[in-house]
Amino acid sequence: MGDWDISTQVFIDNGGSFSNVNFSSSIDIANIFEKENNMSFILPIAGPFFFLSMQVSTLQTARTINTRKSVGSLPLMPFFSLFVNCVIWALYGVLKEDNTVLLPNLIGIFVGGYCTYIYHIHSSHINKNYSYIICCIIIFITLILYSNNNSDWIGNIGCFLAVSVMSSPLASMSTVIQQKSTESMPFYTSFSAFLNSLSWSLYGLYSVNDPYIYYPNLLGFFVTCIQMCLFIKYGLDGCKTSGLGVSESN
Repeated sequence: MGDWDISTQVFIDNGGSFSNVNFSSSIDIANIFEKENNMSFILPIAGPFFFLSMQVSTLQTARTINTRKSVGSLPLMPFFSLFVNCVIWALYGVLKEDNTVLLPNLIGIFVGGYCTYIYHIHSSHINKNYSYIICCIIIFITLILYSNNNSDWIGNIGCFLAVSVMSSPLASMSTVIQQKSTESMPFYTSFSAFLNSLSWSLYGLYSVNDPYIYYPNLLGFFVTCIQMCLFIKYGLDGCKTSGLGVSESN
């Protein structure tokens, strides 16, 4: 598609005689459509890419746990929530026929399940039964909703869990402010979460206009923006840790 030339001819009364004035403008329609096509191509790729990069970070943490045979002070929540969230959003993606949502979450189910298993076998001293019961209840309810093709309620559950998970960095941010150091907040994980929430927010807003996707991710984007500001203020001590706060030097 090329340029559109628009010419306008105006007759001006000039003391009894008419002067002929031509106005010509060119509208570059091709550039407008090219920008829209670029956005529609990039956004469905960016979200899954950054989400998978976060999963790789979680796998690295599980590998560290497996090597040390200990979970240290790491909580179950990051691994557990990855598994549960991916089950919910994979089912949501199926109902919405949205492969951009479905495929990375299918992979996340296996990654989250594996990391939860690694955590389980190296944390025998921690009582996790309560968490497992909650997991089973949430997944059971989601499967019932899925069997009834109720994507709205599945989206609501996904949003609720996403908000719950995104509230967990608030504790580490409080520690950063108190200690004036970002060592307890791994930079690469935080930066991946920043890019992930940004890309999914844009995808939800501009590609599919789905509030169940962009609402929780806009909240996540806000939280990770605060984290990035803390790195700017207190430095990149978080680069010394990998995954979910496991020190590389130990």
